[in-house]
Amino acid sequence: GRGAMKKVVDPDETSLQDLLELLSQDPALNLKGPGISSATAVLFLQKPPQLRQQLETNLRKSLRELADSGMLKEGEELLVTDVALPSTLRLRLFFEKPASV
Repeated sequence: GRGAMKKVVDPDETSLQDLLELLSQDPALNLKGPGISSATAVLFLQKPPQLRQQLETNLRKSLRELADSGMLKEGEELLVTDVALPSTLRLRLFFEKPASV
């Protein structure tokens, strides 16, 4: 299959919500409502609704906060699922601070 998709993000400025929006805006993926999980945690799922409610707090957390709490690691393969995807999308995140001016 295809290798993992790579995204470089600023972990302090990018929330999980931002990341999912970034993925949803990718015309190649055409996602409807992505869910995402790491090796250690389910970060977000759209359904079932009660699970979604429990996980919604993660959406507001920055990727740095999620990494600090052990829910994801930089460079680790995250798994993105969506009704629009024929199979699970593997995503690797790399953290990078934008160059300061």
